Amino acid sequence: MTSKSIQDLTERGVLSTLWEETCAALEGLFPMRETPIPREFALRLPLNPKSDSVLTFNDRAVEGVGDLRATLIAGSRAEIVNVMLFPADVQRHPVFASEIVVFAKALRVGVIDLQPLVRTQEQEGLIEGDLAALRSRFGDLSDGGELPDWAREHFTPACVHVREPGLESLPRLREAYLAYLRLFIQYVRNNPGTPAATEDPALRHYKDHHIANTPGWPFLSRLYGEDWTRRFLREGMYA
Repeated sequence: MTSKSIQDLTERGVLSTLWEETCAALEGLFPMRETPIPREFALRLPLNPKSDSVLTFNDRAVEGVGDLRATLIAGSRAEIVNVMLFPADVQRHPVFASEIVVFAKALRVGVIDLQPLVRTQEQEGLIEGDLAALRSRFGDLSDGGELPDWAREHFTPACVHVREPGLESLPRLREAYLAYLRLFIQYVRNNPGTPAATEDPALRHYKDHHIANTPGWPFLSRLYGEDWTRRFLREGMYA
């Protein structure tokens, strides 16, 4: 994900290394292994030969933490970085959720959050304490306005939500992304969990909710096909 097209698009290459930085931050503390990915999901070329938006998918198991997944799309007009870490113990740990969408040299959306699926006392404390304090550090980032109705079920008041007509805030948005990731890591280390033998219903609901409401459906299905997109969301990103 370091092609010249991405660097030209962001003008600074700000987003081109986010996935690598994410892995580096985690693998220094937790054993990680790559999860086998069907070839059709690992790399997807657009159906329209006039488009150069190439999709790559990454899936890694982070021992004692959960599943780290990333959908990365790079092209001359669009760059999308969608990184999620689904916790193995949702009773103790939140979801690390993020998506940054750059299209036609405009930041269409940047969202970063830690999202508890079970509101225990510890996770409520995370939202009201460390997470709220962290969000205040990035108060200079532009307000993206009201979140869509579907997102309100899981996004916290401390989420970063940015939209702007240019790319000026990308370096600062990258700083916020890495700061939220570090807080997630700190929280997991301070509150060790016990991975469940089977997927928690709360996590399954979260994934199904995203499959049903993802705002990326029109873009993905147009570029890569409706049937493929449907299977990718169900069997790949939100499996």
